[in-house]
Parts: sequence; structure tokens; C-alpha cells
Amino acid sequence: MNETEELIKAALAKHVERTPHPGPILTALSRRRRRVRPTLIAIIAATAVAAGIAIPIAIQRPEASAPPATQQPMPEEVRGIKMRYGLKPLSGYTERNRTAVTDGSHQLRVWMKENCSSGKHGPECASSMSVAMYTAKHPYFAEITAPKGERVAVNGTEAWLNVDAGQKMAKLSWRPAEPDTVLLLSLFDPAGDTRQRILDLARTVSPDNTAVVQPPLTFRWLPAEFTRTSVSVSGSSPSTADAWIDAETTDPRGGEVTAKTVAEAIDDPRSHNIAVTLPDGRKVQVMASGNSPIPVEQLRKIGDNLATEPAPDKSWIGR
Repeated sequence: MNETEELIKAALAKHVERTPHPGPILTALSRRRRRVRPTLIAIIAATAVAAGIAIPIAIQRPEASAPPATQQPMPEEVRGIKMRYGLKPLSGYTERNRTAVTDGSHQLRVWMKENCSSGKHGPECASSMSVAMYTAKHPYFAEITAPKGERVAVNGTEAWLNVDAGQKMAKLSWRPAEPDTVLLLSLFDPAGDTRQRILDLARTVSPDNTAVVQPPLTFRWLPAEFTRTSVSVSGSSPSTADAWIDAETTDPRGGEVTAKTVAEAIDDPRSHNIAVTLPDGRKVQVMASGNSPIPVEQLRKIGDNLATEPAPDKSWIGR
């Protein structure tokens, strides 16, 4: 795992973890990173952000009084989800992430640009931009749509702009023509001057429905309280990109389960990590996290009931 991929993963967490109001990609660095193995810690410092990323797997024993488990089939659309919005990237940026929640309430696309020569790392070495979509189904929709910041216009539509003092970080939210939908555009650039560029960038955002994110696996069984499964593909190149699926409790601030294809899986029940080998030989890391991680026996049952999907298309990564 290289530094660029670690930065991508940390960036992705912001919107996937249900941002309470419009936020830029790099704001993710002030939140915990959910989708990494215990051995991976992505710590990126940014001038405008006090950064700190904690390992998401709680090192504690599961509670004995866990809710009963029931069968919950995955939605059919998880087999390939169309990304509803896209944009024309700024010069030098390439797409690195796609995430979609299968109930349609949230999608995220991330583009990045490397500013430094090979071998150099740091917050000044990466710029990022993203477009995120939320619908009224999302638990934080009302908070996201609340007016905050400077009132501006995007293609004649009222929008709200927030820019930090150094103009390194800008975020813009507006309601598109589609009902019950809000778009969040974020731009981080250590060089500054993001205010005008994010307004110009917003004019290129439009419906897409051609880009797709595909899952590597499907949950065939989940505990009764779990819902809101999402699919993510993230990386700097097709050959090194990661793919995983997540399921959350009905309370989005509660527990979470992640199943991720990996080169080598770690079986460590004490830290809520289960190793699974699929019939086709692929290794999967199944992880529980959150305030009350589910019991290990339920985690193993989830792993035993994973269904394989065709290898997801990653050809779009880095373009």
C-alpha cells in the first residue's frame, strides 16, 4: 500500500461516514478511518486540518446480549450501481474512488492530483476534488441541506459556499433539478485559490448514469439490525485498487461490518477480524467496528455466507 492510496482511503471516509454538512475531501483526516486492516494506518497532515486517523477495529470482546440474527438478502442493484453525477475534472486530476450506498441515499466520486515527485510525501503532495450526492433517504439529509456559508449561484441555482482562510479548501452545496437531492462539491489544493475554481468546477457537474461501481462480494446474511450496505472501489491504479462492501446498523452512528478482498487475511477474533477463503481461492477480511462490534460468532456467519461476484471493473481508476 503506497502513500497515495493511503491518502485516498482517508479522503473517502469523510463522505462515506455521513458528513453532517458539506465538507471537503481532506476534512476526512479529522475523522476515524473505517475501512482499513489493523496493520494499515493512514495519517496525513493538512495545513487547514488537524489530522488524526484511528484504527477502526475496536479491541474489545463482544457483548453477550447481541440482537438475534435473521436472513437479509442484498438488494439486486448491488451487482453494479450507476453513478448518477459526474464532472469535468480540473487539469491533472484522475479518478480514484467510487462509492455507492445500495439504497440510493449516497454516492461519492473522488479525483486526485499528485503535486510532488516520486518518493516525497506530505499534505502538500496531493490535491483532491469530489462530488457527493445525498438523497432524502439519508439520515443527515436535513443537516446537509441547511444553508451554511456564502450564498452564491450554480447555473442559476442557489448554492452555499464555504472557503477556509487560506483558500486551500473549498466546499459548495446546492440542490439540483432532481427532487429530494443535494450535491456536495469539495476541492482541496495546498496551492490555494480554490474559491473561483470550485465555482467554475460546479458548472461542469451534470447527470452521468454511465459510470458504474461494482462489488467484489455480496452479503447473503446479515444480523437483523444491519442495513444501508455500500460498495466501494478505491486506488491509484487498476492493478493496486481495493474493493469492498460495508453494512451498517439502522443507527448510522452504530456498528459496521466490512468485507474486503485482500492478498492475505488475518484471523484475529479478539480484534473482530475474521479471515475467509472463498471457493475460488480469494482471501477476504471480514471486520466489525463501531461502538458495539457484533459478536464473533455472527461475524463468522457473515463470512460463511459471502457470495462471490465477478471481479469489478477497475479500468476507470487513474483516468
